[in-house]
Amino acid sequence: HPDLKPTFLQLENHLKSVRINEASAITHIDNSLAIGNITNNQHKSYKWSIECISKGGDDLYFIPDERTGRIFHNIANLKKELRQFLSYNSQKLYQVDISNSQVVLFEKFNQKKEFVQLLRYFLIL
Repeated sequence: HPDLKPTFLQLENHLKSVRINEASAITHIDNSLAIGNITNNQHKSYKWSIECISKGGDDLYFIPDERTGRIFHNIANLKKELRQFLSYNSQKLYQVDISNSQVVLFEKFNQKKEFVQLLRYFLIL
């Protein structure tokens, strides 16, 4: 949908400001491997994801699906337990389940609120 293009560009720019505490995240997956909670292949995959987010630049991918409005990127596909190591503008990110919040989201969009402001409302305390 062409109306989403400016929103996608704005969101992509904000996602580039997300950082990961690489050392802590890798220690976490190393410990998970050591106690048998993850396999060697999972460890390799998680480490690659952590390093891509840490490096940024061309290692990050951002693929908007204009037909569905979904966005595919490194952070969305990051293993849930590794999200605790993310920050945005030096602020810790928090995870909120908004799966049943369509009415609230619709009302926020109806009031012509900026999409990024809405994300900040739900993700950053």
